[in-house]
Amino acid sequence: MHMLGPRSVSSTSEAPAPNDPRSESLSGDLQRVASESLPLAFPMARWLSFDVEERSRFNRAQLVLDAMEATAPNSVGALARDTGLEHQDLGEALALLEDLALVEFADDDGSELSVSLVATPEEHIGVRFPDGRIRWIFISRPVVEPDLAREELN
Repeated sequence: MHMLGPRSVSSTSEAPAPNDPRSESLSGDLQRVASESLPLAFPMARWLSFDVEERSRFNRAQLVLDAMEATAPNSVGALARDTGLEHQDLGEALALLEDLALVEFADDDGSELSVSLVATPEEHIGVRFPDGRIRWIFISRPVVEPDLAREELN
């Protein structure tokens, strides 16, 4: 299994002390920058809840997503070459991206399966439910904006 380390995250070692008036503003800025650096737009609070294997899976999925953003459409073979992932790891990453509704597959000509990027990760929003638990809502942005009538929008 191909293991990747976490994507670079800004250091918080230079952050002001908690009682410093700059700390609230800087803390929000650091969270935003860190979230932009983490795979699939995870916020730091959510990322820290994952174990090493989960983080590795999300890193591989982000690697595939990055490769797909560079060229489109992509064949599975081309993605394997571009990412350097083993087939099993690539398959797991693509399945994860499909579960998140970020990619879709097509087998039009019967030669090789192609994968298209349909949305990009935007953010995760933590919502506290009445039972006190926080549940995360995943927001993604379509690559091609859908052509919807105004009355169809929510």
